[in-house]
Amino acid sequence: MRKIVSETMFILLLIGMATLVFNTQLIKAQHTAILETMLFSYSIQVPAREVRAPNTLLTEGTHVRIAFNSSEPIDFFCQDSVEYSQSAASGWVLLYYHWSDKTANMNRIYVIPTTDDWYFTLANYEYHNVDVYNITLYQVTTYEIRAKAYQSA
Repeated sequence: MRKIVSETMFILLLIGMATLVFNTQLIKAQHTAILETMLFSYSIQVPAREVRAPNTLLTEGTHVRIAFNSSEPIDFFCQDSVEYSQSAASGWVLLYYHWSDKTANMNRIYVIPTTDDWYFTLANYEYHNVDVYNITLYQVTTYEIRAKAYQSA
């Protein structure tokens, strides 16, 4: 009796394993690669009470990384063309923007929400010049690389 139960259990185990093997998809390799393409890079001195705004045309859904470092904290605004025009028309008293920060060092990734000319605006509200040693915009593209092997049934 014990032998019959053992053989039955063994046969059921083999059937279960065979079913599992034929329905399994094996992933041989998976890797994520990130490619950054520089869109612009400038060294800028922002004079007292003035604005500098590097810009470029970007499409909806583009991931960008904006990085800069400056001699001291400076007001930064990420603006589409309408927001930039409205802010400029007000003499930079009324500000329109998607996001802003006041910092001396930035390294931020942002997803562009609409296709437009985008302005990466540096506004110096101080009474002395501010040196922006480097402001760089990168397009960030992520690739998923997968290699799969299938077992035939």
